[in-house]
Amino acid sequence: RKLTVEVPLSEVAAAYDEVYDRIRSNIRIDGFRPGKYPRHLAEKRFKELMSQEALQNLVPKYLEQVLQEKQMRPATEPHFHNLDIDKNRPFRFDVEFEVVPEFELIDAKQFVVAERQVVLEPDAVDKRIEELRAARATLEEKSGPAAQGDTVTFDFEGTIEGQPFPGGSGHDQKAELGAGRYLEAFEKELLGAVAGEEKMFPFSFPEDYAQSDLAGKTAQFKVSVHKVEAKKLPELDAAFLAQIGVDSLEAFRKQVEERLRAEREQENERDYQAGLAEQIKARYDFEVPETLIERAVADFGRHLLE
Repeated sequence: RKLTVEVPLSEVAAAYDEVYDRIRSNIRIDGFRPGKYPRHLAEKRFKELMSQEALQNLVPKYLEQVLQEKQMRPATEPHFHNLDIDKNRPFRFDVEFEVVPEFELIDAKQFVVAERQVVLEPDAVDKRIEELRAARATLEEKSGPAAQGDTVTFDFEGTIEGQPFPGGSGHDQKAELGAGRYLEAFEKELLGAVAGEEKMFPFSFPEDYAQSDLAGKTAQFKVSVHKVEAKKLPELDAAFLAQIGVDSLEAFRKQVEERLRAEREQENERDYQAGLAEQIKARYDFEVPETLIERAVADFGRHLLE
């Protein structure tokens, strides 16, 4: 929104009078008694200062008057233009700002979102304990075939029409089968492999493969398996519980349950707020100033970085 604000000459003159009175009372000039410094000399010597202080007195006052008259609420900081003031003329300046959109508040009781109670499945605590054990698992070399969840260490060489290609070879690569680090079809070729084995197999890259020069092409891979390792989960013994910071299995289970409940409560709160936001969005319809949207996005970005 852009407005032109006009200040009458009488108000401009009054603002300059006020500034001159302050200058006359506060400055000390050799050859003049306090308060007796002539105005024409003050206006010549302190012209810029008097203009700036007159602006500071007039602009906020008259902007506020216009906003009240027009019943506007700025949503952004105002930007001023044409702030050239002359004590002998009425003062006109321009101001630009976004306005807060107008809307009628709906009774909050009309927005209803059912609150969900926190309910844990009977095996929720046991599943979380197994996840915590898996996170602290160690790898133990095995002689048998690789299974889902095992880690395979291998070299690979790939060719397309007999020629190597960029990214088509690697040494001492590790793949946890089922973790998704490699394409599923490639991981399947490693299932059942044993240490010391070499195998050859064709592999077709997906049509939507990220590396476009390989998309849809078929390669031949040679894989040399060096090692197969299985996860070894830690026992729920005193050493494990000490790592967690508890002294008994009962205390551990209680801690896990409390954390699960806290997580579910947070999920429920997020769902509640999302449901409420959807209802509010459906009931209100007004244009939000682009500047406010940009500011909200910037604030959200800063929040993520904190």
